[in-house]
Amino acid sequence: MITLFTKTCKKDIPWLRYSLQSRDFIQFDYKHVIVADDDCKELNDISSETTKVLYIPKPKYGYLLQEIVKLKAHQHVDDGYVMYVDSDVIFNRPVTYDDIMLGYKPYLPFAWYSDLDRHANGKYYRQYQLIVEQFIGIRSTKEFMQTACPVYYTDTIKSLSEVIYDRLTTLTSIAYKTQVEMPDLSRFLTGPERITEFNTLGAYAEFYQSSEYIITHLEDPSLPKPFYKWFWSWGNIDHHKQEIEECLQHLSL
Repeated sequence: MITLFTKTCKKDIPWLRYSLQSRDFIQFDYKHVIVADDDCKELNDISSETTKVLYIPKPKYGYLLQEIVKLKAHQHVDDGYVMYVDSDVIFNRPVTYDDIMLGYKPYLPFAWYSDLDRHANGKYYRQYQLIVEQFIGIRSTKEFMQTACPVYYTDTIKSLSEVIYDRLTTLTSIAYKTQVEMPDLSRFLTGPERITEFNTLGAYAEFYQSSEYIITHLEDPSLPKPFYKWFWSWGNIDHHKQEIEECLQHLSL
């Protein structure tokens, strides 16, 4: 069984409502865990046997806490696999087990950091690389933010969280602003100098558990075709409603 995992907040609820509609495209058995800030109690109406909504105190720095919660997803999951699905991800075609696995293994598409130097935001990607290397203490040459719905073994997430437990605890204190003095870890807090959950998980999985995953370049022709549209929840959802509704129209075909 696979558990879909989402961290959401008040401003993302309109996106989440659409995203939940698009889950009807999923054609394999799954459970869904949604971790929401405690000012999102209107989500009580989506709780069911397969969808669990958990509430946590609203933090001072929401983006940072989102990264932390995802890096501790194993705490809320009983199944062997976690599939991350953010609130602003809309599925736009039928999704089968073969779309999320390759040869019975999760796949992790990557781009080379060296190739991303030529990108308009290349300097930010390089900062992500440096932060990941400093955060978990291993060298990484691959950027793993190339898919919106990566699948990881729950044990991978648990193992990583144990390695960086003290740092996650400190960052949680920073996110809630309960720690007055900002330690060196405060450099992981804002702007481009922040941890990225998928880069952290991808680098750890490649270094310690590479045989358990298919780690391949994002242009590998064997990769399944995209099955979602990845929006940007910081944008105005009204500007995207037509496109979202066009994605959902395929549900009735």
